[in-house]
Amino acid sequence: MVAPGQPSENDWDEVFKQSVPFNGNQTDLLTVRASAGYTADPPQSRADILKHSQFQDVRVHIFAKHSSSQWVEVAQFDLPRQLLPQ
Repeated sequence: MVAPGQPSENDWDEVFKQSVPFNGNQTDLLTVRASAGYTADPPQSRADILKHSQFQDVRVHIFAKHSSSQWVEVAQFDLPRQLLPQ
């Protein structure tokens, strides 16, 4: 995942799925969770969290390959930042 508008060398996380089962020509819904992210320390307010430089939108690039073929980018999505309660 990279911040939108940033060069790819600023990647800050990768998630790898070894195998994805297909039903016909598509997969079931896949959920991928990044291990990187911004976690606030008390007593930060929601406003403080939203202003922090590490709390940012990301662009996700999805690649796929079969067997020994080359990796091919199949999709990319811009994900807006959001607060998630723990």
